Amino acid sequence: MIKDEILEILEQYALQIKSKFSLRMVLLMKNYSSEQDAHFETIVVVDHLKQDFLEAQDLLLEVAAKLDPRIEPTLVEMDRIDPTGFFDEIKKKGIVAYWRL
Repeated sequence: MIKDEILEILEQYALQIKSKFSLRMVLLMKNYSSEQDAHFETIVVVDHLKQDFLEAQDLLLEVAAKLDPRIEPTLVEMDRIDPTGFFDEIKKKGIVAYWRL
């Protein structure tokens, strides 16, 4: 599967979850060069959560499983202080599938 096809799937995923979250962006993190990849490492960035973090993560997994079980979402909140620099790193290395200005 090529990068554009994966990004199209992730854009559909973003459209399905954006009504449930204050969605900021969806990023592809996995090396997509091999067609043998069994999953898409996906970062879902929200401004802030209105619900419990684990409940939100479960919802992301549920929607992903219905659309394409290869999507493996990880939830990141922008309004949390990140002293580790993780968010800066994923912005540098991730490929944007969805971005809300």
